[in-house]
Amino acid sequence: MDNMKQPVNNQQSSQIPDLETNPSQLVDVMPAKKKSKKILYVVIGLIIFSLALVGGLFGWYQLQLQPVNGQEIAVEFTVEPGTGAVTISDNLESKELIRSSTAFQFYLKQRSDSANLRTGTYLLSPSLSASEIADVLVDGKVAQRLVTIAPGLHLGKLKDSLVTQGFKEEDIEKALVRKDLLVDVKPPDASLEGYLFPESYSLPLNASVDDLVERAADEFAKNLSDELKTSLINRNISVADAVILASIIQGETDNANEQKNVAEVFLNRLEVDMPLGADPTFRYAAYVEGLPESPSIDSPYNTRINRGLPPGPISNFKITALEAVANPGDHDYMFFVTGDDGKFHYSKTLEEHEEKVDKYCIELCKL
Repeated sequence: MDNMKQPVNNQQSSQIPDLETNPSQLVDVMPAKKKSKKILYVVIGLIIFSLALVGGLFGWYQLQLQPVNGQEIAVEFTVEPGTGAVTISDNLESKELIRSSTAFQFYLKQRSDSANLRTGTYLLSPSLSASEIADVLVDGKVAQRLVTIAPGLHLGKLKDSLVTQGFKEEDIEKALVRKDLLVDVKPPDASLEGYLFPESYSLPLNASVDDLVERAADEFAKNLSDELKTSLINRNISVADAVILASIIQGETDNANEQKNVAEVFLNRLEVDMPLGADPTFRYAAYVEGLPESPSIDSPYNTRINRGLPPGPISNFKITALEAVANPGDHDYMFFVTGDDGKFHYSKTLEEHEEKVDKYCIELCKL
């Protein structure tokens, strides 16, 4: 039994290389393994490269959709009828409103809006992202011109402000002397001084100064509510006188709460025929007379030397100033001074007032 040899599976033995008798067979086996590893490495490398390429392209694409810069400046941009998305994108890039025309076109395709860009003139900014610009063009948010009439401006200062906002001086001067506005509100011979409502108005790009003045006059009439008129009637104050007093109050303070207290001081003074003594009036008088500002300037507008109300308003004002005339504070103060601390200090007597002037008002009381 020990000498008997086990039968050998010829099929298996044929697959096992006889390295002792034929060592060259080792060469045939090893290269196959190396080749498969090389292929695997190549495939993995290609996958990594593809992922890196896709990631890089995605990062580039996302970057191109960001704002060009942070400058919040208005750039006029027009989309002419029949202009396609490619040309619009190119024009946006050439005006430096977007970073990349290619990225913007791809973005429009993504949101299926390539054919939805509307014609018109727009005000865009390099501070807007590509998505925000696309929203403006798709929604057709055509350009509006924002023009501001600030409170506390007399017509001379308003003219200067409108010049800086791009209107022509000669057009402004003609618009500000119109007599056909607010004929049912202001006295027949009164100018528009005090009657142009302070607000930021959104107007078409081609709007004229007349358009602005009409809007401001209409806004004044709208804010002069029936309730406000009734309150003035109950206090036996005409709209014209209330407008004059409101303009003086606006010159004293922009704070709605303080406006009520200041209004009551002025009403208390008017009741006893005491001069209002309001500094904004002598400053306006200087403007009217073309003279240096002085508390003693000879002008009917100067309430430092004249009793009662001046002939007309000295500026426009917030509606809160007019509301303060209709519903003033409840006190019996006759004097006030704005201190260097920015606070209002009220007094009932002249002696008390002078003490508070000496105590609280050094720099601001220098004229």
